[in-house]
Amino acid sequence: MDDWKTSSIGQVQPKENKARRLPQYLASFTVDAFFRGSPISPRPHIPALLHTHLALPSQASIPRSTTRPFAVDVPVSLGAFGQGTVLAWTSPAGLPLLSGAMHFAVTEDQLSWVGALMTLGAAAMVLPMGYVMDRIGRKNSMLLLVVPYVIGWALIIWAASVEMLYTGRFLTGMASGAFAISGPIYTTEIAEKEIRGLLGSFYQNLLVIGVLFTYAVGSVLSPFWLSLVCGAVPILFGATFAFMPETPVFFLKVRHLQMNQPEKARSSLRWLRGPDYDIEQEMWEMQQTVEEEQKSKASLRELFSTVGTVKGLVVSVGLLSLQQMSGVNTATFYTTIIFKEAGSTLSPSHATIIVGACQVVFTLVSGLVVDRLGRKVLLIASDAVMSLCMFALGAFFFMRYTEQDVSTLGWLPVSSVGIFFAAYALGYGPLPWVVMAEVFLPSVKGLAGAASCVVNWLLAFVVTKFFADMVAAFGTHTTFWIFAVLSLLGIAFVYFVVPETKGKTTEEIFKELNGDTAQVKDLPLSGNTNEAFEYELRGRMGLHI
Repeated sequence: MDDWKTSSIGQVQPKENKARRLPQYLASFTVDAFFRGSPISPRPHIPALLHTHLALPSQASIPRSTTRPFAVDVPVSLGAFGQGTVLAWTSPAGLPLLSGAMHFAVTEDQLSWVGALMTLGAAAMVLPMGYVMDRIGRKNSMLLLVVPYVIGWALIIWAASVEMLYTGRFLTGMASGAFAISGPIYTTEIAEKEIRGLLGSFYQNLLVIGVLFTYAVGSVLSPFWLSLVCGAVPILFGATFAFMPETPVFFLKVRHLQMNQPEKARSSLRWLRGPDYDIEQEMWEMQQTVEEEQKSKASLRELFSTVGTVKGLVVSVGLLSLQQMSGVNTATFYTTIIFKEAGSTLSPSHATIIVGACQVVFTLVSGLVVDRLGRKVLLIASDAVMSLCMFALGAFFFMRYTEQDVSTLGWLPVSSVGIFFAAYALGYGPLPWVVMAEVFLPSVKGLAGAASCVVNWLLAFVVTKFFADMVAAFGTHTTFWIFAVLSLLGIAFVYFVVPETKGKTTEEIFKELNGDTAQVKDLPLSGNTNEAFEYELRGRMGLHI
């Protein structure tokens, strides 16, 4: 628990404890050095502001510290990195598990459960995590997740039976799903609106880097040592994040339950913005936003009370369902096995690393593209390319099934999966979350977002679990063709059902969904932007790889 003291002007401020602040200063220095040495600055105004936290004399006139939110986001990004390791673990570990690397037999059906139980654990945490965060705080909730993370990885590391693997994957899935909610919310609540997008991109980029890291390390280490390395990540997160502050928004939300919470909110915001920055205007905006959000909370009945809200729910659930039915998590969880079955000229582990690198590169590129082109254009293009890639992959496996010569086509599986992930990262990865943030009014966003995320995780479970069953029943080639047809159906859904939301206000979008004569009384708040909600939603599902 943080220590507090009262200043001469009656404001509660944290006691100075240099030992406890050391990790924050080290993180600040690291971020500062990164941007100073980077040839590409993510935002033109960032480098000029980064040194404020170090209180250099030449920059003493700068009123706020932009480094501190970045410093706080470093351990949060470690959590995203850990989430990526959980998602990708079954890909490099799958073949060794089938070969008896854990000293007990694992069948293909059992391996499908090992992969799928992670998503089921994540689905179980979507709804309760919001309640827990509002009761004990964002910071304490995130620190509490270290427990199931560590226990889950311990069960995997020292598994003596497949049931221990099941339990370990379910627990790490619970922790990952819960962190996918709390991490982006924490980031949104500490960040200034000018850098919220940049901090949000850190979370997404570290997640896919965690996937690539797991692919790479898993290519040279056994499942035991891979799990040991992955299990160290949540411990490192807990050791660094323990020194970070609670968000000011949480203190404002619980002020009716406890005394002096607004003063704690001021203290937290003052640390984040710097001692010389006038925080009162931002505090007032936060208070207004929190009060309006608490007044406009909707019930489940209200979620279906208007045509526009129901259509918005159809759009969001439809897009997230198509996201999963594209086969993205099948490709993520079983990449190495797919390449082994394809008989590619590259080793399965090397091909998997190449695909992981494609994910990282195009996830970075997607941030530059999604806000410049129309949503529908990108979604349709993404569907079309993903469908072509799945058709090509299915054709390759069909040629192998019919014993045709594919010796000159060893490049096809790797390029198909790589291009598939590129198209996904530029369309169906980020855009369902963007559209969801735009089609709902503020009063129903939280409830609708949670419901959509539960559906998404459950569909991820279904697709991941029954991929092996589909292969056994229909053949690998038919399974990939099914994914291709579903992506083609996605083109029709986007064209006829999904509205174009780029450049439109929430009121305009709602009127389009509800009819031109709709009376919109619940307009968006200045402090509850679509951008902020988008990053929270995209984090709730960790599968926007």
